[in-house]
Amino acid sequence: MFREGEPGRSMFIVLEGKLEVYKQDPHYGELHLETMAAGDVVGITSLFTKRPRSVSVRALGAARVLTIDKRGLLKRIQENPSVGLRLFEKLSTRILDLNEKTIS
Repeated sequence: MFREGEPGRSMFIVLEGKLEVYKQDPHYGELHLETMAAGDVVGITSLFTKRPRSVSVRALGAARVLTIDKRGLLKRIQENPSVGLRLFEKLSTRILDLNEKTIS
């Protein structure tokens, strides 16, 4: 789907299947970070920060995703503000989950 270091011009919502999120480490090689499934959102961070992708993502078998660029996302949020709230909720949950993994 995309590789670490690439520019982020769109985000993805997993509709079907699973995606693997991983990172390259110079000492350990490929590090699995998490598996995304239907309803999960990936790729939004670089969409808003204008920084390169911080991770790589690939499909684990057959998968279907909805691709949304920044303009499309902002339009959807304007049309239906609850979209922004749900996205904020997912991102907040992800931050909390990552914090727990870091502490463990």
